[in-house]
Amino acid sequence: MTKAAALFTIAFLASLPACKKEEKKAAPAETPTAPAPEAKAAEATPAAPAAPAAPSEKDCVDEKNFKSVEVCLALCDAGNANGCYVAGQESLMNDDEAKAGELFTKACDGGSAFACKWLAPMHRNGLGGFPKDEAKATALEDKARQLYPAVCEGGKVQACWDLAGLLETKDPAKAKQLYKVACDAGKTAACDKAK
Repeated sequence: MTKAAALFTIAFLASLPACKKEEKKAAPAETPTAPAPEAKAAEATPAAPAAPAAPSEKDCVDEKNFKSVEVCLALCDAGNANGCYVAGQESLMNDDEAKAGELFTKACDGGSAFACKWLAPMHRNGLGGFPKDEAKATALEDKARQLYPAVCEGGKVQACWDLAGLLETKDPAKAKQLYKVACDAGKTAACDKAK
């Protein structure tokens, strides 16, 4: 320690008792009183931890961008169709077709074009515990075709790609336009189909 630092430390420590004496002189003498019973209860009760923030749609964007399956399921339980869809995708990835089918159904009923599209082949092929049902599969594809345009126009490139695939046989010219939109937005797999 340098000489200057030592002198500073000594001066600082020497000033401490003087401060305490001044505090005693400056403080008026009070008679001690017992704290009120409410104050004792408040001191004894620890503060409850802050509740965790409610899940946000930003926590469950798509199957590549989500916080956790639990967050997506919480959003699904709160009526968020996209949360149901993403949780369904994760169930499908974990080989739980029945749970995926259940979640996709809830998502499709809630207006998720992606879920309707994924649900169609499950009904067509009898997967996820569903019986084979071509009429149901066709109805789900029709519903997806109705829902996808708004999602595509909202900037979701995957929606444009999916809609194009659903329109290839029904409206090849429109499908080609949508493949071009997807290609121009960077979905290279769409570029060959846009020609």
